[in-house]
Amino acid sequence: MKKLTVKDMRQAIVYVNNGNYVGNLNDLTDDDLLACDFGRDLKMGNIRVANVMIELERRNNGLRIPHEILKEASGNTVADMLEAINKHIDETD
Repeated sequence: MKKLTVKDMRQAIVYVNNGNYVGNLNDLTDDDLLACDFGRDLKMGNIRVANVMIELERRNNGLRIPHEILKEASGNTVADMLEAINKHIDETD
């Protein structure tokens, strides 16, 4: 299975966050988006973060992301989640 990209994460976050973020997520550079903390910067709680994972699964048929993956992430940033998910993809291929 192909690894997820910053574009994949951006699309899922924009869809789930649906206007709750102050500002336009599409105006952030990839590096700035990756550095965003889900709670502090994106104002997303656990349920919305779980919904981002569900949206990523929906957009990428065949991808199954265990919710425990968040425990494996080294932090709470978009980059941490993306890295943990792509590591999971590598391990399950």
